Amino acid sequence: PPPLKEELVSSSFRGGGITSYAHEVVRSFSSQYTISIMIGDDTTLPFDPDKYKIYRVESENCSVDNARYTINLINKEIRPDVILNSNSKLLSLITPYLNNNIRVITVSHSLRYNEADIAGLNSQYADSIIALSHFNKEYLCKQFKIIDHSKVKVVYNFVEEYPNAQIIRERKKENRILKIVFAGGTSAPKRPELILTIAQKLLRTDRAFEFYFMGNNTPTLQKLQPYNSVAQLFPRDARMIFTGRIPREEAEKISSEANIFLVPSRREGCPMAMIEAMRVGCIIITSDYKNACQEMVIHGESGLIIPHDTPDNFLSTIIDIIDNHSNYKSMYEKCYERYRAMFSFSPWYDQMNHIIQSHDYAHTDRLSAFDEKIYKKDLSWIGHRMSYNKYHMLVFETLKSAIPLYFKYIFKEIQYVQ
Repeated sequence: PPPLKEELVSSSFRGGGITSYAHEVVRSFSSQYTISIMIGDDTTLPFDPDKYKIYRVESENCSVDNARYTINLINKEIRPDVILNSNSKLLSLITPYLNNNIRVITVSHSLRYNEADIAGLNSQYADSIIALSHFNKEYLCKQFKIIDHSKVKVVYNFVEEYPNAQIIRERKKENRILKIVFAGGTSAPKRPELILTIAQKLLRTDRAFEFYFMGNNTPTLQKLQPYNSVAQLFPRDARMIFTGRIPREEAEKISSEANIFLVPSRREGCPMAMIEAMRVGCIIITSDYKNACQEMVIHGESGLIIPHDTPDNFLSTIIDIIDNHSNYKSMYEKCYERYRAMFSFSPWYDQMNHIIQSHDYAHTDRLSAFDEKIYKKDLSWIGHRMSYNKYHMLVFETLKSAIPLYFKYIFKEIQYVQ
């Protein structure tokens, strides 16, 4: 039989995980399927127009005219067997009007909020939804009243093997000065305020270590903060390294050399930085927040899960690893084994290929004609939902990071005056 005609529809690239995901999908399946790509802007990381059929359609333009144009383009010209929707709001809005013989698979790129809501919108007219964790699946089923939970498939992200990973793991086991890495910068969901508290307390001890704070140094809600960089909260100490924004290759090298990799995030989809650390084997320390991180490690084997509201437990755990490193050396191999079993290319490819090749149509019969009234109602819903998400993130993430960072600086100034 002729190969399946697969169409990837992606939001315009702004770098990061969604950009990488689109390229991995195309690279992985281009030899097996006939692939076309619908995207507005891929200048950040362009596809090769000599290899793939590319259609330029701006997914952020949700006007009625653009919706009608895109429906006709897909139904009458491209006519794919399968569509993979990677965070295209427009595609989710027009899914009810696509031909019934087109299977639609949507990808939820976050635990909740905009990316998850775009994936769940009109899910009754889609055939499968890919969730990045069981917590993400739980959110989608509850939020969009998906009765058949088997429609939502949990497929974790993956990264390729790292060169000389075994040599690097063996070297880590013999390190006399352990390397501690946090790769979240001052992004509020990553809990930088907790990381900085841990680092400040560690620096008050005489222990030998290297603590890498990777990523943006500007404090959360910078315009309202009385300082420009979180590095200003620290005395000069060679043990504390603020890298700022650095090239991806350099960040990967630092992460690969980590003995301890900190991921205490409030919210995660399926964090690529954590997988990149796991593929080289390290001691993962994460929290018990309901996100992918605690699914990704087995407590006491391939990592450690700490109650999120116990900063002293994070600190005491790190100190124990530094003081009794030999007790934790087995975690390096267990972490790598966990990566191989769950987050390497092979399990991801097998699961994705099975979903793409499925001949099951699990969608409600789609509408025979474009209904402008229904379309505008859906558009209004997603607009209001995104406004709600913005407010929710401000209250439950941004302020929870910004306020402690503000007071850290105030306390530092008081101590300086005294």
